[in-house]
Amino acid sequence: MPKPNSGESILEYDDVESTGLTRRQYATIVSSLGVASLAGCAGENGNGDTDGNGGNGNGTGTDDDDGDAGEPQDGGTLEVALSTGLSNLDGHMQTAPADQIVTYANTDFLFRVDHDMEVVGGLVESVDVNDDGTQWEMNIHEGVTFHPPHERELTAEDIAWNFDHVTDPERFSPRNKPWAGIADWHAEDDHTFVIEFDEGQLEFDSYMAGWHGFPIYSPDAIEDGMDMQTEPVATGPFVFEDWVTGEQLTLTRFDDYWHDEYPYVDEVVFRPIPDGSGRMTEIMQGDVDIVVDVPFDLLSQLEDDDATVVDQTDSFAILDLLINPTEETEENRGEDYPTTHPEVRQAISEAIDRNAMVDIIYNGQATATQNYFPEGSPYHIDYNPHSMGADPDAARALLDEAGFDEPEVTLISTAERDDMRELGQITAENLEAAGFAPDLQEYEQTVWSDRMWAGEFDIAVEDLFGAPSLSALRGFWRYEEDDPPFFNYMYEEHETIYQMWDEEGLTEEDPEERLSIFAEVQRMMVDDPIRCVVCHPDQITAYNESVQGYSTHPWGSNLDIHGTWLDQ
Repeated sequence: MPKPNSGESILEYDDVESTGLTRRQYATIVSSLGVASLAGCAGENGNGDTDGNGGNGNGTGTDDDDGDAGEPQDGGTLEVALSTGLSNLDGHMQTAPADQIVTYANTDFLFRVDHDMEVVGGLVESVDVNDDGTQWEMNIHEGVTFHPPHERELTAEDIAWNFDHVTDPERFSPRNKPWAGIADWHAEDDHTFVIEFDEGQLEFDSYMAGWHGFPIYSPDAIEDGMDMQTEPVATGPFVFEDWVTGEQLTLTRFDDYWHDEYPYVDEVVFRPIPDGSGRMTEIMQGDVDIVVDVPFDLLSQLEDDDATVVDQTDSFAILDLLINPTEETEENRGEDYPTTHPEVRQAISEAIDRNAMVDIIYNGQATATQNYFPEGSPYHIDYNPHSMGADPDAARALLDEAGFDEPEVTLISTAERDDMRELGQITAENLEAAGFAPDLQEYEQTVWSDRMWAGEFDIAVEDLFGAPSLSALRGFWRYEEDDPPFFNYMYEEHETIYQMWDEEGLTEEDPEERLSIFAEVQRMMVDDPIRCVVCHPDQITAYNESVQGYSTHPWGSNLDIHGTWLDQ
């Protein structure tokens, strides 16, 4: 797979060899820490590429596909089955995974995460970062062109315009935190974009490669009145063509895409098929080429089908319980706000049976944990202070310590997704066995999401995309008076946590010391489980044997079909 922009590190392996890190561990750490991943110069062939496959940082996964049928072929229609419908194609505003899958095919980002969970360049060819991380000078690829009907070359001014657009306070984009209030940016020249921070941000690339990163859209199209939610105009390998709501969305190949070798297929059709059995039937009959969100309990059906490939990988994804620590909302809250007490939050973590949840919800295809990062990440700390199986006695003791006897707690879930519904039901059973009085409320997905964002819950089932680094995860954790209740994570030790996270960790230049700081931050977060992690589900997709140049991406919202082709 392509690994562009792996320029010379500002840190040398010899400087940290005494720590016991292997070269691979060192490379993974420095790429994730951002200070080195794209620093200083372009890649080995002089244009930001380290191999002949290209420099957009999307990672086609071609080196994992040993069964490729030969040279890539142009043409054909790639049919993709999604598990949910589409609602918003604007990558500055969207939150739904299915919407983001389309966005990754239609747009380009400044930075991306590749198949090895490493941060690489997208539109950024190389970057120079000063010693304290307060200035990032990004060199943008030349020859990048916007889609019709506003075809022209992308410049650094367009990137600056997109930053202005995302941070417009009237738009409330979820992509503008936490860096927007401490940064200024400008175009130095046509292909140099500079962002300057009040405080050091040595992991800004990993932040922009994570969920809070955003694509670059055509300023001309937006100023011309085009709505990116319904007709996006960007620079990606596939152009928006048509959207029949509830039925299908079509993208077509962009012949002027700045990467010379791909895309290969003529068009990509995304079809929502909410029923898991229906998706399995479609791919086994050859009516779709790729299935997103393979139901874990139906995996065996596909594994017995010789014409279908099941591809599974570790992922950043987090399944968790969001526990409301604030009194900012009265609607749909338990009497006396029990979850504002840290002992009650710890009791919830002791009460749930993570091992059983993995077996029941994911048929064992997940890793039970209390940690925010999978084992393959340099940020993984393997810290599990609470029970991995249910311990109702420990939970009751913590409730007694907090002064509660059978506290009423609201638990909101959605019945539209099997994993969320099952997580809610198992959690309710575990809590009742541990001395709680849970009120399980199952909603349509939009209502569940609205109530969660409004803070109208004591406990909410949740899944996160996760992040390639702790700074990239930072955008999911806020503590500000002007934020909605959903974002206010007031830990018992919140002042210490956020000081270490922001003022120490994000500005520490030494990678070993930074990992040490971030490990301590995570331990404090796990001790007071406002986001009570249950597991990291595996990422699984299935595809027809005619599909080549494809492998499952660890990021659930990135289908990564840039270099995919059909053996016809």
